[in-house]
Amino acid sequence: LKRFLGKGSFGWDLSAKPPGDQWEHRGNGMYGRSNKAHIHITHAITGEELKMQIERGSTLGMLKKMVVKQVLRGPESRIELATREGAELADNYRLNSSVTEALVLVGIALGPPREVELCLCHAHTGARVRISVMDTFTISEIREALLQKFPAWQSESIRLGIRASNQEKFQVLEDSELLNGREQMLVLGVDIVVKLSTEEAVELQSELVEAYGAQWFQEYLGALLEDFPPPAGLVEREF
Repeated sequence: LKRFLGKGSFGWDLSAKPPGDQWEHRGNGMYGRSNKAHIHITHAITGEELKMQIERGSTLGMLKKMVVKQVLRGPESRIELATREGAELADNYRLNSSVTEALVLVGIALGPPREVELCLCHAHTGARVRISVMDTFTISEIREALLQKFPAWQSESIRLGIRASNQEKFQVLEDSELLNGREQMLVLGVDIVVKLSTEEAVELQSELVEAYGAQWFQEYLGALLEDFPPPAGLVEREF
């Protein structure tokens, strides 16, 4: 029996891994069926590839979170996944296949970190600076890049964020937050003194015109004009 089950004339080796991705090593040369789903993701445009394992029965939404964590790009809402045949998959799709599941992705890059330009706009004055960062940077790493370019700035004073949903408040981003494809970000706690180029001046003017025409601003302005009717109200300090 030992000869039959060993490496005898039959050439069998029970300590070798059986063929297929559905097996995992359990120790002492023993293999059992894996409870992992093997995923092979290919970027639909660049052809970049990513191979992952996830617990069987996990949802596509959980897979997206793992992708963001591994490639340091996101957020999950930007990621779209489909089958190789082009069938779109919802976030509640379950990954249960015992063989490698091939998926196609768009929305974020899967390759190595690459350099991008980030525009930082002062939340109060509108003054802006541009710096080069890696597209996988966290807010903490962006702050470090700013300190290298502007040594006079104080790390503890720099606040990076975005405009809150009501457009009036500044929402601070946590240090662990990823850049997540953002091309522009707000900053407070620093003085930005720059000379605008013609292109930057036109861009700033366009943004101011757009902001002035926004519904939230017009409603706020209308309320102010009711409280401080022109022309006398225009010289009021509170206005």
